[in-house]
Amino acid sequence: MTVARGHRVRLVSLAALALVEPCMAASPADPRAPAAPPALPDPATYRQEPAPVPVLGSKKPSPVVEVGAHAGVAVRPSDDSDVTYAAGPTVGGHAKLIYFPWLGLRLSARHEWSSAEHEEAAPGGTALADQALTRIVLGAAIEPTWAPVPRLEVFGGLGIGWGRTSAEPLEPVRGDRPALPRRSAVFVELPLSLGAGYEVIRDWLVVSASGSVSLLTGQSGNLLESERTPGPDGSLQVVEGLPEMGPSWALLAGLGLVL
Repeated sequence: MTVARGHRVRLVSLAALALVEPCMAASPADPRAPAAPPALPDPATYRQEPAPVPVLGSKKPSPVVEVGAHAGVAVRPSDDSDVTYAAGPTVGGHAKLIYFPWLGLRLSARHEWSSAEHEEAAPGGTALADQALTRIVLGAAIEPTWAPVPRLEVFGGLGIGWGRTSAEPLEPVRGDRPALPRRSAVFVELPLSLGAGYEVIRDWLVVSASGSVSLLTGQSGNLLESERTPGPDGSLQVVEGLPEMGPSWALLAGLGLVL
């Protein structure tokens, strides 16, 4: 049979390719060829060590709220040596809003117990008993915060507060009871504080301790004013009002829950 030249060349090429392919498949790989790259790990389960550093500003801060209770001692000295205000216990609660890791806003409410101790007798020789005093103090403070190590925070505070002091009716040790009603006085305080908090359970439970020093202003009310009251002999006597309070301080320990 006669085959055209063009068809003959094509048949020869196909035959040569059929002979070369088995040889190529059987020949070993060239050791100089680069190795295939390893398979990439599963991003859902792979944990890089060390962890990647986040890009600053790539994530907006989320606010954190801490709510809790605190207790301690409050000392509010008298401006008059004839009357002494005793140090007393204090308890209260607080809520702290943390929007930035370095700054927080604290709102607090506190109840204080104290007493006014009279060094001298009232006019007419009437010996005055110690007066029980109670105070309600509401406050707000800006707290710059620094975290020297994980889970530990050191904070300072600059705030303002409003308080109300109340006294029960004045009672003498002997003689007739003076006709003094329940009296009260209000004040404004400007506290400076310093404290520290530690996360006992991360992102859940915080214990803290703090101290504060306060300057008081705007003290007013009938508790600080003189009162005319009948004495043991029936005559009217003037009972001086209680003195104003001087610079105050407090030591507190707290427990908070992170929401």
